[in-house]
Amino acid sequence: MGINFGRMAQGIATGYLGAAIKDKESKDNARLEVIKAAGINFETNIKPAHEKEMKLFKSDYDMVATVHGKEIANLFGDQDGFFGTGKGLDTVNAILKEQNIDKNDLKNFKFSTEEERAEKRTSAFDQKQSTMNGLTGIGGIGPNNAKMSLEGFGETESTDQTTIPAPVDMGTIKENVEDASDTTQATSINQDVSTLFSDKPAERGVESKFENIKKNVVEQYGYGETVQMANGSLEFKMVGSKRNEANAHIALAENFSKNRTDINQIEAATLAKQELDSQVFTPFKIIEFSVDNMNYSPGDGETGKAILGNINTKVDSTTTTIKEMRDGKKVDTGLSVYEFIRDIYDNDLLQDGSGNVNKAVFDKFLENIPVNIMYGDDSLKSVFANAHQMQYFKNN
Repeated sequence: MGINFGRMAQGIATGYLGAAIKDKESKDNARLEVIKAAGINFETNIKPAHEKEMKLFKSDYDMVATVHGKEIANLFGDQDGFFGTGKGLDTVNAILKEQNIDKNDLKNFKFSTEEERAEKRTSAFDQKQSTMNGLTGIGGIGPNNAKMSLEGFGETESTDQTTIPAPVDMGTIKENVEDASDTTQATSINQDVSTLFSDKPAERGVESKFENIKKNVVEQYGYGETVQMANGSLEFKMVGSKRNEANAHIALAENFSKNRTDINQIEAATLAKQELDSQVFTPFKIIEFSVDNMNYSPGDGETGKAILGNINTKVDSTTTTIKEMRDGKKVDTGLSVYEFIRDIYDNDLLQDGSGNVNKAVFDKFLENIPVNIMYGDDSLKSVFANAHQMQYFKNN
């Protein structure tokens, strides 16, 4: 029998074709496995880690900006390693505890904003997302190319840090600043931000420190003038009817200075004013917002009592509720005015260390409670005055 070379050639071709198909299937399966594993890792690990880190960057920035101002927040936000851990404020405080910042020279630096930095981080992540989407498309690429293209996708640094990073040597931090002298084209120059920092001098004695705080608060905010007594101590002489406000402001400033060794007396006074308004004024503006057509007038020492609307109009603190803005609409929270003010008293007002609200802060808080807000037949103001005196609300 003769050999059928044509059939043999067809068989050999069929064998090669079958092997090629199987080889392609094997490679496709390998590629799909790589893509599948990378895709799962991307969605379950990398993407959530990125979203978490973005929130931590924003949280760190907001906290530092609230405490130290946006200029300081942008200074540290523009450097690697300060934000994105959830402990940005602790890290910044650790540095500012040892260093002063020249805020006048700080104005000569051009730092990016938090929005610009967030956009840059988002853009970088979107590129990875785009690559991942391309790799999972029809046609695809081989497993080796897939592995090379995906290299690095599974490598993420943990954002859950339990320790505060060691203070950074500010001499190593650089910042690109636009050269204002070039009006035709923005020129990037390298300016050393370490020039902004200087070692803090040794802390002065406690008594002298608190005397200076009192002096700064009284003179800087126009509460009166300081007078030096024969024994060298400073006393302040009030002008007008702001004694309660001055005493509360001083108490908060002393508390800031005691617990925040990274700030000076002037900064303590500034932060204390912000906190004072937050504790004893803002709550009643929220009540004003909640009650239609009733303007709030704060108390002012002996010359004027706090009033909500007309003094002859009584406001029931147990049935009148607090409202807030949601999606552009005023929405009832269901929280009564009494519950709201009681919550401020229990949780927000400065305490004296023994479980009671600080007397100076409480006196100003009480002064700002409108006399026509009622609790039953009694003024809510008198109810809180008696409860505080009898320590009914004491936090143990």
